Amino acid sequence: MKRESLETVQSEIRDRIERMAGYLDRYQQCKQRNGKEKILGKIMLNGIYLKRYLNLILLSLQQERCPAFLPILELKFCLEESLKGLNTLGVSGSFYSVEDGKISGRAAIKIYHFFQQVIDEVSEDVSAVMISLRQEEQNIVCTMNVEADLCPVEAVKRCGAECEEDYDGSWLLSLTYREEVESCNFKKLENEEATRLRALKIRIHQELGRQLLLTHRALEGQIKGREEHLFCLQWMESLQTLFVNPADKNKRYRMDDKVKELGMKIAYCGQFPQESRMQKVFELAVDVCAANAVSHADAETLYVDITEAVQEIWVKITNDGKKPEEQFIEGGGLSELRRQVEQDGGVMEVGTQLGFAVIIVLPKEKGGLWWSK
Repeated sequence: MKRESLETVQSEIRDRIERMAGYLDRYQQCKQRNGKEKILGKIMLNGIYLKRYLNLILLSLQQERCPAFLPILELKFCLEESLKGLNTLGVSGSFYSVEDGKISGRAAIKIYHFFQQVIDEVSEDVSAVMISLRQEEQNIVCTMNVEADLCPVEAVKRCGAECEEDYDGSWLLSLTYREEVESCNFKKLENEEATRLRALKIRIHQELGRQLLLTHRALEGQIKGREEHLFCLQWMESLQTLFVNPADKNKRYRMDDKVKELGMKIAYCGQFPQESRMQKVFELAVDVCAANAVSHADAETLYVDITEAVQEIWVKITNDGKKPEEQFIEGGGLSELRRQVEQDGGVMEVGTQLGFAVIIVLPKEKGGLWWSK
């Protein structure tokens, strides 16, 4: 893959993870079953897309031929799984291709991206989606017939497609991808690199596949109450396991090991803080809260929610242990944690009404939340 293509892919993955984090947060806050189902639908469709999109990328990287060409069947698998997801939500869909040959990896990725951009825009009111592929000389033409109240104008603009109204409430979209005639090169994949790509492909399929099964269970009403919070934490844990910075991942593993030594589990939701000063406070907070959860609440799981705002990072740490019975007196580790937070310009609150909770707000700019230049 060319450098600009990889940068586009990285940007798309970041965008999808941010979308998922937003959907998961909205799902936890939503109180109406109907609203929850709509959000779960978005979680499922984005999860399918992320799994299949990454599969196309890894298949392209595994090819020794440059540019990489894939069986059209691979793109068909992507579209059919997404259409199956839509069908679960009551949207009828079909895919048709007269071609049974090969398609460049770049064309497959662009067409699948176009499909998902359209679905993102019309997901609230779409009732049917039909998609077909055909080849015209050097062009691959993807045609979508979408039945929805509004035309997906933004998706059409972003992807350089064309759109016309077929009939009232039905839109005919067309994306043409020109397969450039390029000199064919061959690259020799080292055994170690080939093994790494295969292992990553399997991990993504298993990790995201497991979360999609849980999403189906949630749609069927089998996940309720406290399980909904765990469901969201597990989704974010899967995404972070696959995509976080390796250095951040090593720090998290060290923290996980410390918590496990206390006989507890830890579940994260949100992105690990990037700045070293924030990481120091974050690690101390987890250590202190884990120790208190075991000593005073007989807890088995520590829940860590991290939310990034424009000017600050919010960290909320809770557990599944018993609620404090006596009047809470702050001391020891919590006092040291508060000192460290305030020294870094942040604020810390401790709550006991609904169970033990520590909330920390840290400014992104050193100097405090209400500092002046």
